This record gives sequence, C-alpha cells and structure tokens, in this order.
Amino acid sequence: MPRKTPKQLEKLQSIILHRAIVLFFSLALAATLVLSYRSYMFAEWITLSVTSAATIGLLILYVFRNRIKNSVISGIFVALIFAVLGTGLFKLGILAAATYYISLVPVFTFLTSTYRKAIFALAFCLLIYAGFGYLYYSGSLISGIDANLYMASPLSWILNLLILGFVGMAILDIVNVYSKNLERSHQKIAEHRDSLKEKVEEKTENLYRLNQQLSQSNDELLKRLKELRKAQNQLLEKEKMASLGMLTAGIAHELKTPLNYISSSKTLLKAKLEEDQNLDEESKQLLDFINTGTERMNSIIKGLNQFSRDQDRYDEECDIPEIIDSCLEIINHLIKGRLEVKRNYQPIKIEGNVGKLHQVFTNLLTNAAQAIEGEGELSIEVNSVDQKCQIEISDNGCGISPENLKKIQEPFFTTKAPGVGTGLGLSITKRIVEEHQGQMKFNSEINKGTTVSLQFPY
Repeated sequence: MPRKTPKQLEKLQSIILHRAIVLFFSLALAATLVLSYRSYMFAEWITLSVTSAATIGLLILYVFRNRIKNSVISGIFVALIFAVLGTGLFKLGILAAATYYISLVPVFTFLTSTYRKAIFALAFCLLIYAGFGYLYYSGSLISGIDANLYMASPLSWILNLLILGFVGMAILDIVNVYSKNLERSHQKIAEHRDSLKEKVEEKTENLYRLNQQLSQSNDELLKRLKELRKAQNQLLEKEKMASLGMLTAGIAHELKTPLNYISSSKTLLKAKLEEDQNLDEESKQLLDFINTGTERMNSIIKGLNQFSRDQDRYDEECDIPEIIDSCLEIINHLIKGRLEVKRNYQPIKIEGNVGKLHQVFTNLLTNAAQAIEGEGELSIEVNSVDQKCQIEISDNGCGISPENLKKIQEPFFTTKAPGVGTGLGLSITKRIVEEHQGQMKFNSEINKGTTVSLQFPY
C-alpha cells in the first residue's frame, strides 16, 4: 500500500525537485558544450549523444513540471543518472565523471519513496559500477580513450569540476530547503507553544475562579451537612423516644399482673399472719407470688434502664448473653404465649457501649418477633468464631424479598404501616454495629424466615 504524503511535505518535495531540474539542466547544458569539443578532439560521440538527450529530457521536464507527479520526476532523475552513469562507465571506466552522480541516486529515491527503496537503488548503482569494473578487469571491455591523454586534457578537468560542483550544489540545496523548512516549523511550534501557554494560563485562571466558587459551594454544603446531621440526630432521638414509648407500653402491660400479685398477696398475707401468726402453705404460696412479681418487675426495669442509657463510652464490659436476655424481657409482651425462644449461648463479653447494644438487640429481636404472625420460633445463638463474637438471630416468619433485602438498612426504608415505624431502626442498628467495629448481614427467604448475623471483635 503506497504511503500517503502530507500536502506540506509534497509541496516541499516539489520545490526541491523543480530547483533540481533547473540546476541539472544548467549542468547538462554546460556539459554538452564541453563534451562537444571533447568529442571533436577524441572522436567520442556516444557520451555527447546521451548528455544531449538528457539535456532535452530535462528541458521537457521543466516545461511540464507542474503537471507531473513528484514521484515521476524523481524516477526520471534516477533513470537519467543510470543512463549517464552506464554510458560513462562503458566509455571511460573508472575515469568517468558520471560516477559522482551515484551519491544522488539514494537522495532522489528517498525524497519521494521509502528508505528501503533508496538503499536498493544505491545497491543497484554500485552493482552496475562493480559490473563494469569486472568487465574491465577481465578484459572483456577495453576503453578506447588514452588515460594519460584524457587526464592531461583541461576539458576533462573542467567537466569533472562542473559535475562535482553541481552535485555538491544539489545536495547543499536539498539540505538548505529542508533546513529552512525545519526552521519555519520550529518557529511555528514556538508560536503555537506561546499561544498554548497563554491559553493554559487563561484556563488556569478560570479554573482558579471555579475552584474558589467550588470552595464557597463546599462551605455552603458543609453548613447544610451540619444542618442535616442535626436533623438526623433529631430523627434518631425521635426514633429512640418512639422505641421507648413502645417499650413503656410493654412494661406497663407486663407490670400490671405482678403489681396485682403484690398488692393482693400483701393484703392477704398481712391479714393471715395477723390472724394465725403461722407460716402455712397458703402463706408460702402468697410469698412466692410476691417474689415472682418482684423479680419480674426488677428484670423489666433493669432492661429499661440499660436501654435508656445515654453514654458515648465504648470501653464498658458488655455481657452479650445477659444483654440479649435483658432485651427479651423488655419485648416479652411480643413473645409471651405465642413464640418459643431457643437459646444457645457461650459466655462471651466484649468491650462496647451497654446501652447502645441493648438498642441493637431490642431492634433486631422486635423485628424478628413482629415478622412472625401467630405462633412461631425464635432462635438465638452466641458463639466464638475466629476470635470474634458471632450472634445469630433467626425467625421462621414471613421473610424478606430479595429486592427489599438490599434496602432494609437504608434510612427511612420501611415495609411497616404508617405510624408503626419510621424506617430508621435498622439504619441506627447498622451505625451502632459499625461504631463497635462489627459487621451485620441478613439472609432471608420468603415464607421461611430471616437470619441476621452479627460479628464483634473481642
């Protein structure tokens, strides 16, 4: 596939080739005059004929130079050099002045072609030269010119001087044209660089202004972020209060019967003891009622106190099984009479915030209990796995769909009815777990249940 020549390079080639046509036409014309006299002296007309033909060819080439492609002009130059070189070597051998043209063959070839083709052209010239050398060496070819007489002739020296001068001028002219074009290119590059520098400075200034605007916007965003965090904290407090309200209702429900036990039993016990002053079976039963109610009340109140703790410390000793049991007592009104709770605990304690961990497990256990309609089963396991405390809470409730499973930990996402939940429970739980350097994962299947896995370092 021929290479594509850029217009600027093609224009440069045209300038060089057109100048070379003029230069070598002048050389051929001068050489024709010199050879005319030498041919008369030595009766050698072949060289004169070839040189005259080359002169006419160069004249025609000059007239039609604008209509001929550069590659064709370059090819004609090389062909003329081959013709003059072959004629000179044939008649004069090593004395032929045309041998100086060999240096121009690769130059004109490479001007419009490839480096490889220029090497091949030079090799072909050298092969011609070596071939004539072998013919003269073997005696197959004998020059009819007396070498001493030829070298003693001023015309021979004049002809050689003309060829050397014009060949040198041709090479110098090519270098000069390329050098000036290179200088102009460097100048254009410098102008383009200066222009680019100005544009870069302008863009830099614009970017600086934009950066200032972004900085101002960033300050505004930070201000808004603080406001959002403030609003978030308010929502968190609201959610906490909502949870506490729900717990309070549960506690009130759970405390009603024990308080009745205490009140009734206390009255009966007092009357009976005053009457008989003996501790019989009935008195023991009444005392058992009192103990049962009192223990129940203490357990519930203790869980509520732990849940309501408002501390930012994370270096408290947290007994995980104890915290879970405390939370189960708090939500007992959701469990009692319908859910079977299976516990499998290893005694594990971690460092953290007791109150916030109560909030975590209360939220998770409440969700698990509410996910079960009617009777069901709630399973809780606490184990040590790879030097981490692992807690798994499983239920056999309605389960969570895959599309909702991806969003349940996002703030404000909820599937509960309006007024039942705000969608912040699991979001808060996730934040508290991460504050304890822990992880929380959910696995669920529709109509089979959900398992939430927690891991904490200890």
